[in-house]
Amino acid sequence: MRFARLDGAAAERVRVALRTSLGSDELEGWGPWTDLKPADGGWFAPACAAATCSCA
Repeated sequence: MRFARLDGAAAERVRVALRTSLGSDELEGWGPWTDLKPADGGWFAPACAAATCSCA
């Protein structure tokens, strides 16, 4: 996703989270919500940064 350029104050108030699905069904198989952390002008999930993702 992309946002228009945010000033420093607005960027601090933005919260981004994701959740993943390992199933083919759109309603089942979803993992928990994972809060993303701001870094280098974007966001990342520390738990998912490794080769084996533990957030799903």
